[in-house]
Amino acid sequence: MRWPPLAFAAGLAVLAFAAWWLYWLEQHRPYLGPLPSLVAAREILRQVGYSPGPADGVVYQARQGMRWAWDWATRDHARRHILLPVAVVHFQGGGEVALAGTEVVRFRRPMPQFIGPPLPPSLVEGLVRERMAHIFPDLSWFSFHRLATRVEGGVTWHRLHLLARSPHFPEGWREELEVEVVGSTILAATRRLIPDSDPMGVVFGRAAELRRVRWLVYAALAMGLGGLFVTLVEALYVHQRLPWLRGFLLGASCWGLGIAVGHSSLLSLFWAVAAFLSFLTVQGLGSLAARPDGRSVLLGVLVGAWSLLWPEVVVSLGGWVPSAGRVLTEPWPKVVGESGFRALAQELLLRGAIPFLLQPFLGMPATVLLAAAAGGLLDPRPAVPLPLGVLGELAGQTLLGLWAARHGWLSALLARFFAELVRLGYHAPQFPWQEVWPALTLLALGGFLWAGKKP
Repeated sequence: MRWPPLAFAAGLAVLAFAAWWLYWLEQHRPYLGPLPSLVAAREILRQVGYSPGPADGVVYQARQGMRWAWDWATRDHARRHILLPVAVVHFQGGGEVALAGTEVVRFRRPMPQFIGPPLPPSLVEGLVRERMAHIFPDLSWFSFHRLATRVEGGVTWHRLHLLARSPHFPEGWREELEVEVVGSTILAATRRLIPDSDPMGVVFGRAAELRRVRWLVYAALAMGLGGLFVTLVEALYVHQRLPWLRGFLLGASCWGLGIAVGHSSLLSLFWAVAAFLSFLTVQGLGSLAARPDGRSVLLGVLVGAWSLLWPEVVVSLGGWVPSAGRVLTEPWPKVVGESGFRALAQELLLRGAIPFLLQPFLGMPATVLLAAAAGGLLDPRPAVPLPLGVLGELAGQTLLGLWAARHGWLSALLARFFAELVRLGYHAPQFPWQEVWPALTLLALGGFLWAGKKP
């Protein structure tokens, strides 16, 4: 085919805007990789008088509910300041440091042989402020809260608690710094964020409502699987040939992928059965061939960029959707596996089997919207007002449904995989997002230009 001039210009403009937006996100992506975290962690332990051994690597942790609550509390005056995933570094022979970006969250060193002379309680705070000023540059914001002292086996232990109410924090939020001193040696410190109850209530209330709706979606999808089963039994009755082996292999692959990326056995089994029945239906009984389309990369990049842009659109309209998406703290292969699991598990059912069942009764537009609504409710984010957490995903899934109606379920599956790589990879600290999104953008441009060549 050949692109009409107006469609060609519009397509290039949309892709250029998506590429600019992904580039902007890359420039403001705050996550530090494992190597800077290792260097910073080693230096922190040296500042408290301990030379650590080789590192065992970096493990990431994410406080998802706290991140969303912070995002809600700072939506008006500090939207770009999100709570970062915590990189935890363990060293062989002892020693641990946890960092959120460049900020120390906690550290612990092993007990030294010489702990120094015991300090009287009146000198503990002064020692802490003197020796930890470089580790916590904003230590001057913290004020004394309480001090606990005990003596065990002739060793004096102090636990100092400092509280801070930073002017950069939203109303009601505080921080606590707990420092453990043995003798005159600083052994450990932990920095805790104490949230205000209101944003935490908003976030967890919205999340609980969405979980209830999600179970209703699963119940509806289970009834849809029952309809697929009846359809396949009818096909067996009339001796219609079905791709049993390929369907079984696909279902087994879906189950194994779900287990590998950390989903429960029950959830993995549900989607494996869904993939098995959906493949038998669309490949054995469907009439639309499953030929992949090269422009699926383009659609995937656009849908992924849209999902990252949607929170900004909502904020500009006066609402709120957390820009801090779900964080996958696992190594990057699991991020790829999660993207593949979502695409394989959901697209066969939502863009293949459900349209096959319902389109003769509801028509194509209603079927596409119904499947998109179900997909949007499978992994929603809390929002104010609540429907805004689903509308952005609904738009992207509607595009996938229209694409599947035109080019087949396999093209929609590929587009969904690339979309998940873009949006999940952005929030995953160990995923090489800065290399992946330019490569996908170039592939999308190549597929777009190739589709516009003269036959």
